[in-house]
Parts: sequence; C-alpha cells; structure tokens
Amino acid sequence: MPPRKGQKNRFPVNRFLAIKRNQDVQLACALVKDKEYVAKAKKIKRLESKAKLIADKESQGFQEKAFFSNNLKTRRQLLPTVLSDQGQIAIPGRSGRRRQNETLEAAKELHGASSDNMSPAYEGLAAVLNSKASVAELFNIIKKCKKIRDKAIPMLVKGEIKNFEKSLVNFVRSVNILYKLGWETLCIGLDEERKVNGKYRDLQELLILMAKFYLTVNKQRKDKLDWFGEREGTFKVAIGGDGAPFGKDDQALAWLVSFLNCGKRVCSSGENFLLFGANCSEDCEPVSRCVTMLKGQMTQIEKKTYPIQVNGKEVVLSFKFELLPNDMKYLAFLAGELSISPSYFSPFADVKKDDINSVQGTFGQLSQNKWHPWKYSDRIRVAAAVEKKKVEVSKTNLKPSTKREKITSFISQQKSRQEFPPLVGNFIDKAKAEPLHLKNNAWQQWNSFVLKYALSRTDLRNCDTVFEVPTNSCFGKYYHCIRFMVIATRLAKKIRKWFADDRTRNKQLEYRFTGKESRLFCHNFMSIVEGVTMDDDQQSHTFKLHVFAYTGINLRDAVSLFSRVTISSEQIQSLSEVCSNFFRASALFLSATPTSWTIGHIVPAHARQIHQSLGMGLGVNTMEGREAKHIALAKFTRNTQFSNRWLQVFRHEYVSLVWLRENGCDEIVHKETSGVYIPKRCYSDQFCHCGQPKQAHNEKCTFCSAQLRRVVSECVIQRKITNDAKAVYN
Repeated sequence: MPPRKGQKNRFPVNRFLAIKRNQDVQLACALVKDKEYVAKAKKIKRLESKAKLIADKESQGFQEKAFFSNNLKTRRQLLPTVLSDQGQIAIPGRSGRRRQNETLEAAKELHGASSDNMSPAYEGLAAVLNSKASVAELFNIIKKCKKIRDKAIPMLVKGEIKNFEKSLVNFVRSVNILYKLGWETLCIGLDEERKVNGKYRDLQELLILMAKFYLTVNKQRKDKLDWFGEREGTFKVAIGGDGAPFGKDDQALAWLVSFLNCGKRVCSSGENFLLFGANCSEDCEPVSRCVTMLKGQMTQIEKKTYPIQVNGKEVVLSFKFELLPNDMKYLAFLAGELSISPSYFSPFADVKKDDINSVQGTFGQLSQNKWHPWKYSDRIRVAAAVEKKKVEVSKTNLKPSTKREKITSFISQQKSRQEFPPLVGNFIDKAKAEPLHLKNNAWQQWNSFVLKYALSRTDLRNCDTVFEVPTNSCFGKYYHCIRFMVIATRLAKKIRKWFADDRTRNKQLEYRFTGKESRLFCHNFMSIVEGVTMDDDQQSHTFKLHVFAYTGINLRDAVSLFSRVTISSEQIQSLSEVCSNFFRASALFLSATPTSWTIGHIVPAHARQIHQSLGMGLGVNTMEGREAKHIALAKFTRNTQFSNRWLQVFRHEYVSLVWLRENGCDEIVHKETSGVYIPKRCYSDQFCHCGQPKQAHNEKCTFCSAQLRRVVSECVIQRKITNDAKAVYN
C-alpha cells in the first residue's frame, strides 16, 4: 500500500528519543566527573531534608533534630560511638563533639531542659542508663569516666559511710558479724579430738577499728596520743598472747593487740583489745596455723596505708608492729625454739647453761662481747638443718624417745635452740624482755633462797605443821614475817599446806608469784631479812643475810626502773648498774638462774633499744595490762556456755571498750596507779634506802652501814669473791 499523503512530513519521534537518551547519559557522566556539582547536589539534598524536618515539626507540634535521615543513620552505624579510656567519644575530635552536642540537644528537648537548667536533661540520660543498661555495661562506662570514678563516687561513698557508721545497722553488724569468724577454718584436716572452739577477728579490720576509736576520743582526752615524731595516723602496735585468761584450771588462750601511742595507758586492761581466743593450749596446731596466718597479715599491713575520715578530716593510717609482749616460754614457741633446751636457755642470746654464772662476760653486738643476740638468718639455717636431720632419723628403727634425744642433741651441736622456722617470721626480732614475769620470777627465786636458809637454820624433826614450829626459830620468824609483816596471805597459806604435805616428801615449795606478791616484797623484803636474824648467828650467817639484803635492794631498784613506761637517759644508766649488781651478787653468792641472767644482761640492752627507738621505757612491753585484761575476760564468761563463750566475750568487749566509750563513757584523764615499787618512806630522812628506820643524821641504817655490806659490794665491783669475803663466807 503506498504511503498516505503527508506521511513523509511527520516528526521522527523514535529518532528523537534515541538522541535524547544518549544526551542524558552523556550529561550524567559529565556531571559525575564535576566534583563541585556533586558537592552542591549533596548540600541541596541536606537542605531539602532539613526543610522537611522543620515543616513536619511545625505541622506535628514537635519533631527532634536527632531524628536524622536514613542516609545519616546508615553512616553513623558504620562508625558507632565508642567510649575511650579518657571518657570521651573515640572518634576525631570535631565529630565527637558534634555527637555530644546533638545528644544533649535531643535530651534537652525531650526532658524540658533549658540553658539555665540542664538538670532535667542530665537526669533523663541517667534514668535511661539506670533502667536500660546492664550492671556490666554500667561498670565499663563508669570505669572509663574519670570524673565520675575519682570525684563523684568518693563523695557519695564518704557520705554514705558517715551515715552508716551512726546507724543501728552498723552497731549490730559490728557486734555480731565482725566477730563471726570461728576456728573451724583453722581446724580443717584435724582429728575431732584436736579441734578446738574459739573466735578470732580479722587483724586489719581490728587495727582500723582501734585507730578510728582512738582518733575519735583523742580530742576529749587530756593525755593525747604520742606519734613519736611521725605524722598523725602512724600507729605503733604491740601484739602477743598468753594462756589461762580464765584461770589456771581453765585451759584457754587469748591474743591481745594494743597501741604504744597510748603511752602509760598501754598498761591498762581497757587499752588491750582481743584479737582471738580459743579453748586450747598455747601451742596446739590451730594456734600455730593462726599465728602463721597473722604473720602474713602483719607483713601486708605494714606495707599499706589506709585513708579514713575522722571528724570530717581525712587521716592516712599506717601500722608498724614494734613489740611482741610474751613470756619467755611463749616466745620460744613463736620463735620455733625448744621450750626446754639442754644447753641454751635464752630466746634472746646464745648463752649456755654452763656459762650462766660467768660474771666476766658481756652481752652485745660487738665481737668482743661473750654473748650475742640470735640472728634471724642463723635461725633459718639451723631450722633447715634440723629438718634434714629429722628425715634422716625417721628412717631408723629407734624408739621415739631416742629419736627425740638425737634431734635435741643435734640442735645443741649447732650451738642453737632452734627447731623450726619462727612462726612469726622476722618479727621475732621485735621480741623484748617482758618486765612482769621477770620481776615475779626474780622475787619468787629470792624468796626460795631465803626459805632454804631459814629451813637450814631450824630443827624441824618434831614439827608436822607450821603451828608446831617454835615462833623464835628462824623458820618461825620467816613465816611470821610473810604472814603478818609482808601480809602475803596467799603465799603464807601455800607455805602452810606445803609444810604439812610436800615438805616431808622432799618437794620444793611451788608457788607462782603474781604482781601483788612482787610489790609486797619490794616494800618489805628487809623485814624478812631482819626477821630471820638470830642471836646465835655466826659471821657467815650474817654475811649471807647481807647477800640477801644486797640482792633485794638491787632487785627492787631494777624492778622500779625496768617497769617504767617513761624513763630518762640517766635512769637507763642507773638501770644498767643495778641490774649488773643484782646478777653478779646472785652468781657469786647464791646461784644464777635464767631469770637473774636475763635481768643482768638482756634487760639493760632491751631498755636502751626501746628508749632509743621510741623514747619510752621497757615497761611499755609489760604484760601487766594484759593480765588485768584476763580478769575482765573472766567476768565476761559468767553465765555462758563453754562452747559459745568466746562469742559472748567478743560482744561484751566491743560494747565495753568501743561503743560505750565512743558514746561518752571514756576516761578523759588516765588514772595512774598509786602503787610504787620503792615506798615513799625510803626518800625520807627517817628511813634508809632499804626501807628500814635510821637516825636522821645518818646516811644509812645500821644494817646497810655494816662492814660486811661493804665486803659484798667490793666483791660485786671486782666481779670475784675477794679474800675478805672468803674469810667470812664458806
């Protein structure tokens, strides 16, 4: 069919579309290559998006700028917010700040905050974290936020602690929970018969509790804490234990802690705090485990400091263990030594029993000294050698007693008394001579010498009781002095019982002196010496009485000086003199004992060391306050069951020593004891220094001014028995 008319004149649409299509592609390629155009296009797109947001906000009433476009959300998801260790958003600074500002602006709009009051925005963000974030997520966030971690949280904690300390909940917790630790944890693996019942406190918690208490009451007390020239909060600690806190017939053990910063108060039972107590012997296996645990705690505590708040003021606490007040028997246990050594008797020095009467030897650190203190390195070395010897002996078929004898002989061959490593580690070097037991033992031995003399001067063949002894006999006069002049009633009762029963079986009088008997003997020993004087005394008898008087005077003066908490340098020198005089006279004319040797050599050295380091006397190491504490503990056990008595004791002690005194029941002024070892009459013109009457114009009494007294003094000075003494003393 031929084309219609005018068909060739139509517009070529298909061709036009093809050309148009190619032009659009070419234009798009050109625009992509044009960077300026691309940037402007993106900007136009962003502006259109913002314009739409504003329009939507006006139409709906509110619309947040944080509701970004899908494109922006996608880009933010590719680089999510991560918190750095400095608490900032971990992306480039400008972008990080932009995100913070955007978050804050959104929170302001959501929670109704303004530029003048941003708290609603902050609290809204905190509410979201508190309700939506897990504990682990919160921990990771706060850990990285230094301002929250180091400033906000400590302020919160301090306030909460202050409120908690005043609360009833804290009181109940302190009384009940703080002391809940039982000895079951120390008896794991032991047989039932070796398990014991008791309670103990955590040493660190107890020290901090004591420090808070003392810093709190120090403001009201007249006698302030002594910081020994160091910063406030530096506490010097004394720690030690003793058996029989409830009496000699009740087997128990108690360890106590005190602060030397209290000065003279350290001798009071109220300044010694119970650390642990148990119904057991002093050296049983659970006690060994507890002491070993304490050694580790003591080592760690000395390395740390403890900041606390006291009366709105921050005080940094630190603790240093200075003294181990224990008797010599218990020190041997803590030191890992033989309690009864066949050769070496002292836990302080390498002195042999064969040399105990040597009046020429001296004690010290120098090579020219005859005796030296034990070195910790030598203790460890000998303990290791003994352990090897035990392994060797255990492989033999010898009897147990023979094996033990070989071990003790080996220790003696090592010139030591060390069997095990010290339970308290190198803290054993802090051990010093303890005044209370020394003075009691010394006067007990002095009384034994006088008693033996009185018995030797009396015919007792027809006497079965004390009341049958003639009153004018030497022993009769001795008993009369003890009962009615010294007024040592308990000792007199023991003498009566011993005389009727044990004397006939050739048993020695066994009576353990207490502080009461020691003080009575210090005041009235010359009454005993003059009381046993007989009309038919020969010169040798009179010389013996002068020996008793001379040793008694020097022992009394030594006790007076080494029992003091405060002492001067001149008194330290006087102490050295009277201690040496007492030992030399005992060694020359009586018989030296471990007690007299310790008084003569160890006491002056230890007193000098404590005075140099603390400016105090050896009396700060006394167990007198601890023995008094035992009386208080015994009262706490009344109406309690044996199995749970320690729980009651700990609760009673906390209430009486801490809670009541923190609430106003504390002694503002320390009441010093009125008892002294040298009676006041000795300083008057009518009495001699020994305590006997004299003429006011005379320097000494007739007994002390006798020629034989000068002979005794000369022997002590020359450290030998002189010819004059040999002429009268056999």
